[in-house]
Amino acid sequence: MLATLGDGSPPLAWPEMKDLETNLDRLLKARAEIDEELARHKTTLTVLFTDIVGSTAYFERHGDTAGLSMLHRHVEMATHAVTSHKGRVIKTIGDSVMAEFPRPELAVRTAVEIQQRQFQHNQHLSDHERVQIRTGVHAGLGFRHGNDVYGDVVNVAARITKRTGPSQILGSRLVREAIARDPNVQCNWLGRMSLEGRTEKEDVFEVIWTDAATYADLRQRVAAAVRRGDIASPGPQLDEFAAGDPLSPVPPGEPVPGPFPTPVPAALNARYDILGQIGRGGMGILYKARDRETGEVLALKVLDPEVAADQAGVERFKNELRLARKIVHKNVCRNFEFNRADGTAYITMEYVEGESLRQILNRLGALSLRKGLQMAQQVCAALHEAHSQGIVHRDLKPENVMIDREGNVKVMDFGLARSFGSGLAHSGVVVGTPAYMAPEQAEGNPVDHRADIYALGLIVYEMLTGAPAFSGDTPMAIALKQVRERPTPPRQIEPALPTPVETTILRCLEKDPARRFQSAQELATALQQATTPTPPPVAVTGTKAGEPAWRASLRQWGLVWLSAGFAVALIVAALATGKWRRAAPTEPPPQEQVQGGTQAQAPTQTEPQAQPPAPAPSQTGKATPGQSQPTKPRPAEPIRETTRPTRSDATQPAAAEQPGIYLRVYSFKQENPAKSLADELEDMGFRTRVEVKNRIFWRSYDVMVGPYKTPEAALAARQRLEAHGYKNIRPIRED
Repeated sequence: MLATLGDGSPPLAWPEMKDLETNLDRLLKARAEIDEELARHKTTLTVLFTDIVGSTAYFERHGDTAGLSMLHRHVEMATHAVTSHKGRVIKTIGDSVMAEFPRPELAVRTAVEIQQRQFQHNQHLSDHERVQIRTGVHAGLGFRHGNDVYGDVVNVAARITKRTGPSQILGSRLVREAIARDPNVQCNWLGRMSLEGRTEKEDVFEVIWTDAATYADLRQRVAAAVRRGDIASPGPQLDEFAAGDPLSPVPPGEPVPGPFPTPVPAALNARYDILGQIGRGGMGILYKARDRETGEVLALKVLDPEVAADQAGVERFKNELRLARKIVHKNVCRNFEFNRADGTAYITMEYVEGESLRQILNRLGALSLRKGLQMAQQVCAALHEAHSQGIVHRDLKPENVMIDREGNVKVMDFGLARSFGSGLAHSGVVVGTPAYMAPEQAEGNPVDHRADIYALGLIVYEMLTGAPAFSGDTPMAIALKQVRERPTPPRQIEPALPTPVETTILRCLEKDPARRFQSAQELATALQQATTPTPPPVAVTGTKAGEPAWRASLRQWGLVWLSAGFAVALIVAALATGKWRRAAPTEPPPQEQVQGGTQAQAPTQTEPQAQPPAPAPSQTGKATPGQSQPTKPRPAEPIRETTRPTRSDATQPAAAEQPGIYLRVYSFKQENPAKSLADELEDMGFRTRVEVKNRIFWRSYDVMVGPYKTPEAALAARQRLEAHGYKNIRPIRED
């Protein structure tokens, strides 16, 4: 007897279960396609929110008539300011106005005008009659739909406004950067604010919209209004951030958040405009700043006071600069100079606009094989350059790998680097991060460049599986595992991972440095070979016993040229006798075309065509004049093949050899452009495949997408490709 479900209903029969799974698969696929389509419509937007502080209390004190009049005046004033600065009011909800602007600076000017107008109006009113307005501005990615906008940009702008105090304008870091060059706008960095619904804190800046004396007097009036009970909160202030952000409620059972970053040393403000805090390391704080002298955006690494007071610490800090200056490479973050100002020691370095690999892994989990290995190859290039200069990083980890907006990798923080000949490398002092520390490093033994190979193996392991190779409750427990235990094979976590890639990762993680790859360049070569199968060599037929290879090759090429000449002769003879005819695609090609025409005209068929695709043979029933109908060659082993399902093809078979309909997008004569196009199509969500076809005089590389199980799915994919400008797409069925 079948058991019942938890609610007492009978269990689903197998056909019903199958239908349920099928419907679920369809919903998931539709959701993935919708998400992909929405991602293509994302655009950069600037959103402003403004509302009245304490409007409910105003209604209670002055009545509905006065309250409605106050709301009407606020909406009219805000609408006028928005439209006068090229903005657009999206909606009004109660006492709130939401607007969109083409640029962040226009939104800030609007916010300043609203505050100044309200301030002037309040001068004619008593303290109890005055109204205070708060405004929040954020720039980021979002969607437009009709007259409305959606997305993260709206959510962040609304949450910033919610945290804003009376008569205050707050903006995000992107807004601050947009107005940094405007001499008429002054901003104070308040710190990093916790916003509801977001795991990462946001840099928040306060816009000073009037002179300092007037603004200070206004803040005192706001504080008095809070004491009277007219206003619930004065809004966030700099001293509150330094004390630990008291406005952020802490859920039960959650740890209390640590203090916000300390204020920027005053000595830096004379030359640098601080735009935000990037992070904190073992030696100090890293800020993003703009040099007032040159206008250049750079990073400032400021030593902690206790480190700056330690002469040995300062020497290590200087050593970081001396070592890093020896490394000149596109994948290494450049360091500029060491300075002191009023007791503050700091170093200037290249600013990388992007995010760390740690942030990417926290957001995405495991990366795709292609993305992960692309990043690993770039880290290999950076390490190869450093190692060639005799420098070991010794603290390579995802936090020290930055990825800029173009996807380029920058290896940062050589603060723990030591040259091969340095005595510190043999001092027995354990430095580094346990989760990415080589066994010899964890034991305090001498280390060399192979410790970086081990650390990179740990990073690649985490990128491709989404999990660290070793974990534990304490740093010491993790360090002991690095010394004593072997990692779980990556394919046990991610079965789709190719076996050669797993072998490469595990070789990096050998406990004995002598069994690892002996250079970063050797590791890069192994990663390349692990994902790029070598096409089968073209066999040279008719080799005689004992005949030298060069003579056999020469004889073979002689036969090739003889065949080509014979083919041309056949074509000329056919044209001369008037026997050339146009073959319908449903008919077998003429014998002379099979023997000669295909080889003679095939070279012009492999280059990408810029003109619109010719009508399909099934529509015209005729070939273009002078165009032959080549026979379909047997496909060789693909050079590249994507086995991981993408968002749009999540329900397709995992292996590219599965039967179905493929779409040939382009055919190239060289491998690199074919791979580049395949990568581009994969980023768009297609499952890609590059096939190698051996011709007589050359080798072609066909870029294909698929397989698709139904003609309808193939047609939809073709329409998507054509919408992106790809033409001459040819369907190919493989059974």
